[in-house]
Amino acid sequence: MNPPKQISVHGTNFLEGSMKSSVENANFSDIILKNIISTKPRAIKLARSNKVAKNKVQTACETTKTELMLLRQEIALLKKDILLKENENKKLKLKLCYVKSNIDQFSYDATHDLKEPLRMVTSYLGLLKTKFGSQLDEKANTYIDFAIDGGAKLHKMFNSLLDLSQTGRMDEPKRIIPVNEIIEEVEINISKKIKDARAQIRVIGVMPVLEVYEKSVIKLMEHLLCNAMKFSQMGEVPVIEISAIEKEASWEFCITDNGIGIEANSYKQIFAVFSKLHNSNLYPGNGIGLAICKKAVDHHGGSLWVTSEINKGSKFFFTLPK
Repeated sequence: MNPPKQISVHGTNFLEGSMKSSVENANFSDIILKNIISTKPRAIKLARSNKVAKNKVQTACETTKTELMLLRQEIALLKKDILLKENENKKLKLKLCYVKSNIDQFSYDATHDLKEPLRMVTSYLGLLKTKFGSQLDEKANTYIDFAIDGGAKLHKMFNSLLDLSQTGRMDEPKRIIPVNEIIEEVEINISKKIKDARAQIRVIGVMPVLEVYEKSVIKLMEHLLCNAMKFSQMGEVPVIEISAIEKEASWEFCITDNGIGIEANSYKQIFAVFSKLHNSNLYPGNGIGLAICKKAVDHHGGSLWVTSEINKGSKFFFTLPK
């Protein structure tokens, strides 16, 4: 007689005979369930924890999706605001250009129109002195001289204001030109002043070729070189050096002199209109030259500044974009 076979159900061994008797006396599914519960508690816990983890992941994903949607909405609003600001800035720039152009035109018209009556006044004062000077006493002739001298100074001031109003005009075209050519033209324009001052002007290194507003840069160079000669030290030959260094987006120029120097607290003041640091008798001028320089550099989108040492000289720096 053969021995009964063993049957394994979910890890529990049964004899074939006992298996049959168990089926007969109880629900077989209950036995299997009890065996599963008694033998696989870790598997159930793991399944439950996996379900919890899955729920958490789904909740986190939904939260992330919601946050991403909110972020996209915020980014869209920010882009809209930026676009509005850019449009506002464009409108403001156009208005600023319009106002600036009108101010320059008004300055030009006003100073130009005022020159004619001033010329008439000084002319008749000169005729008065020529024809009737001998009949007037010394004090009267002195008064007439003062009036004529004042008229001449005012005439020069009007000319400088005209230069200021014309510098950086919006209708001035740009031109690609070697800076060396500009320096050469400037030296020709102020050749008499260079000769009178016995000045030495040296170009150090290679000058670049730039696209610039030519007239503005010529005025810029003229005023900086003339200032360097004007404010030279007594008894010394003015030595002026022009150099340029290439930067990432611009060229940085430097005009160095061996003049009287400038106090550090006056570095900003000297670029204002009608700003004068010295006695007009010693250093004649109307205080507009450096204001013209600043306007010329601003017109190119560059910067202008100065460093200096008293009795040693000054260095005027300005940048022009490539």
